[in-house]
Amino acid sequence: MKTLSKFMVFCIVGGLSFFIDLGFVNLFFFLGLPFVIARTFSITIALIFNFFVNRGLTFGARHKHPARQVLPYVFVYAVANLVNLGVSVLIVQLAGENVINISIASLIGTLASIPFSFFGSLLWTFRR
Repeated sequence: MKTLSKFMVFCIVGGLSFFIDLGFVNLFFFLGLPFVIARTFSITIALIFNFFVNRGLTFGARHKHPARQVLPYVFVYAVANLVNLGVSVLIVQLAGENVINISIASLIGTLASIPFSFFGSLLWTFRR
């Protein structure tokens, strides 16, 4: 699969991951967790889904055991999600902490992290 095709599938998978993330961040926030904790948990849940779908569908990276891909994935997504969390927390601090603002902040944080996660996955985590 060409890089552009992989990027398109990556974005679709990422979109699904985003909705999983958004659903859980709102659930956890509704249940009374502070935004940073709710966001951290929701990102983690979305990342687990994201790993397995991108591994199998986007990058077709079944050539290695998943355990050998987890450490690079964790590193790549740690960097990407520091960007994601940093941007979203900054926006919430500036705009205020409510359901609409956390959803907008989560979207913008996710968009800011895409280059880090895609190129890290393509060039390192799931590389042949």
